[in-house]
Amino acid sequence: MSARTDTLLALLSRVVDHVRAANARAERAEAAAREGESRLAVTEATVRRLREELGAQARACAAAEARAVEANLRICQAAEALGFAAAGEAGAPPAAEAPARLH
Repeated sequence: MSARTDTLLALLSRVVDHVRAANARAERAEAAAREGESRLAVTEATVRRLREELGAQARACAAAEARAVEANLRICQAAEALGFAAAGEAGAPPAAEAPARLH
């Protein structure tokens, strides 16, 4: 073989090595991209689930607040029916007249 052929074979060998290395890097990048996509899908599912839980908790909180308002209204109505004024007003009975326990 001539020197020129040896040089061309050496260059070709370097090109092949370079292409192999580039292919290996591309395969690693593709695997990392697939893993990232998988993690993104899991994260999106988690976000959807957490949003659903948050919505359910917000609805439960609103329902509890509505029940508290209704209970407060019934307490005030019961107090008025018993002749008591709202808490802190002058019409409240003295401690001796107030029943020991209200249900």
